[in-house]
Amino acid sequence: MKRRKQERKSNSKKIKYKINNWREYNQSLKNRVSLTVWISKDIEKLWYFSKGSICKRGRLTFYSDYAIEMMLTLRMLLKLPLRQTEGFVKSIFELIKLGLEVPEFEPDYPSELNVCLIE
Repeated sequence: MKRRKQERKSNSKKIKYKINNWREYNQSLKNRVSLTVWISKDIEKLWYFSKGSICKRGRLTFYSDYAIEMMLTLRMLLKLPLRQTEGFVKSIFELIKLGLEVPEFEPDYPSELNVCLIE
């Protein structure tokens, strides 16, 4: 046992790098956590469920599949719980001054399971 631990310690020495160009290094650290979100100009038209579309089962649908899909995609990419995703999208809409409502994901009615598929 002791022999294995000693072998691991000798093999796991960290390599130290000397940074020569601090400006590029600092900029690369800043860019590492940069977040860019592109939102379509048509989002106001696509966000709510259109009256021409028919949902056959379940409760009335207020938000379009596009809205639910966008929220769930952000949730998956950022690895956020539903309520945090809701807050994140609300804050994005406030920053770009969009007056759209954001779907509330309630535990009783998980919207991701009740998405109305339009045929």
